[in-house]
Amino acid sequence: ESPGSDLTILKVSAGYPYVSMARMLAPSPDWFTGIANYDLCDHSTGYWKEYAHIYRPVYDSGTDSGATFTAANLPTMPAEPISVLGCDGIVFCEEGEEIAPIAAIGFIRISMDEEPEEMGMAMGMGMGMGAHTPRPRYDAARHHTGVG
Repeated sequence: ESPGSDLTILKVSAGYPYVSMARMLAPSPDWFTGIANYDLCDHSTGYWKEYAHIYRPVYDSGTDSGATFTAANLPTMPAEPISVLGCDGIVFCEEGEEIAPIAAIGFIRISMDEEPEEMGMAMGMGMGMGAHTPRPRYDAARHHTGVG
């Protein structure tokens, strides 16, 4: 089990097939993880993806210069652009190593008794060092997205 995990049910439709989300890494200075505009439609088939599994890095929002989870507030003035947090040998990795993904985000298509172009997606997110969520199980019935 990851130290932090969530399960959310989403409703997507042909007009709204994208998912964005962000989650703070507490008690960090200004670190977070997430996804932006992830498309749940497989445009090559015109159907909803049955599952997706995405690993995400740690981002630094550029607003605090603290280098550890418990660092005192040290505002960065002016704020810097958002960037992937690099290895400094203090947190997440040993000097010279790459930082493993901190989050694994999984989507599983679930059936809904709605219009065929609408679909429910269960979104699970596990967070932790080298985060891993098991490959989801899904219903083999396919639903057309109404897109593409």
